[in-house]
Amino acid sequence: MTLLYRIAVGLALLAALSGLSVGLWQTSKALSATRGQVESLEGRVEALQARTARIQSQVSAATKASQERSHALDQVIQADPADADQPTPPAVVDSLCKHLRCP
Repeated sequence: MTLLYRIAVGLALLAALSGLSVGLWQTSKALSATRGQVESLEGRVEALQARTARIQSQVSAATKASQERSHALDQVIQADPADADQPTPPAVVDSLCKHLRCP
């Protein structure tokens, strides 16, 4: 092998190594940015999970309260069936419609 050939091979290896170094540096930089995005998204997911749990708890409580009111109403109707067959007085309908937004 001649000296010129060795220098050419050395320069080619040096160019290849510097190209690899630049590629690794860019990959590292992109990986760091991606990790930051993942951490941000993980935080958002945790917040959404907590919010979902709160909403589910509220829905559960509202469902339970609704069932209790419905059960109490059924008991009142069963206690006095004669009144249950009577029409609702207009004043009561008007009062309820203020809260329920009747058509």
